[in-house]
Amino acid sequence: MGIDITLEGVSPKLLIGVQGPRGTFYMQKMPVTQTAPTAFFYGDQIHQFFGYYNYVNQEDGFVINIYGATTSLLEGFVPKYNSDYVDIVEINLKYFFLNHNSAIFSRLIVDSKDKPSDVVFSWKVRNNA
Repeated sequence: MGIDITLEGVSPKLLIGVQGPRGTFYMQKMPVTQTAPTAFFYGDQIHQFFGYYNYVNQEDGFVINIYGATTSLLEGFVPKYNSDYVDIVEINLKYFFLNHNSAIFSRLIVDSKDKPSDVVFSWKVRNNA
């Protein structure tokens, strides 16, 4: 394993290692709940957090909107990162969700109906200080 998991609830056996455009990172789809039906773990050599996304339906398909992040699953504080790091994470996440099935992370997208037209970010993790 390329990283030491520091967050509770993440199973090293279920991590998916990805060589993204901005380096290696790890993803895991987290258990579905009513309050977070689409949660994931993201980790790299610098930080780890839980992220949350939803689907925005459009005429030509759907968009994945990553709308939040926390330091504990469904709780904790919203992490704040410098802009350079957030840019790297967003590029990696966009790469992941444009290539991996958002329902079953271990599967690559093979059917165009499963591919989002875009991945957008409405989260507030950028440290503007």
